[in-house]
Amino acid sequence: MLYQTQGLILHCFMHTDAKMIIKIYTKSFGTISYLDFRSSKKKHTNLFLPMSLIEFTGERKNKANFDYIKDPKILATPDPIQFDIVKSSISMFLNEALYKLLFDAAEDGSLFDFLFSSLTRFFCQTMPAPDFHLRFLVALMQELGSSPKDNYSSEYAVFSVEKSCFEAHPLPNKEHQMLSLYMHRLLQHDLFPDSPQDIIPYPYRNPLLELILRYYSTHIANLSQMKSHTILKTVLHT
Repeated sequence: MLYQTQGLILHCFMHTDAKMIIKIYTKSFGTISYLDFRSSKKKHTNLFLPMSLIEFTGERKNKANFDYIKDPKILATPDPIQFDIVKSSISMFLNEALYKLLFDAAEDGSLFDFLFSSLTRFFCQTMPAPDFHLRFLVALMQELGSSPKDNYSSEYAVFSVEKSCFEAHPLPNKEHQMLSLYMHRLLQHDLFPDSPQDIIPYPYRNPLLELILRYYSTHIANLSQMKSHTILKTVLHT
């Protein structure tokens, strides 16, 4: 059976000298592993970069372990030529997070459209916001149906990961208060802020990232073993 679809490349590796396995989150079927035959490794590198959004023809054969990918066309991709440490670090981090979250995900057209539109715009930015990864993860919570309740107020000013909402606290920690405020702002603000004043200040980016990852691990999927966020935290701290 032949079919046309779009997809987000999550991971790829050479299976043999002439075969590559590509894991793709597709718009039509969810996450599928594909087998691609090539005569040149260089062609694989150019076509199948992780985080690339592609359009392609898939073929499903009876009793085959993998679908086959044909005629891939790149729709949007991280720029492999113009290296930007901030952009590449965010892309690497989001790739690891999405690979874990979407490893065996089912079809979800709304989720795919969110990924397609937000990542396409991110790839096109010459100077992305240094807190884009935070905004993306918070917006993704809603797409996954596990966003916390935004009941923030002067009375309910402390964010509870466990309760998935803001709550009153008799003796709130000052840093936790500030993190709660910025969590509230991320839940309210656009994925792509218009004003530099809306950017999360750098002293709070790393603690806020840890808070968000803890929320994911508690309510959505275990992201506690992430490796790339260590690099990301170092790069974006300055």
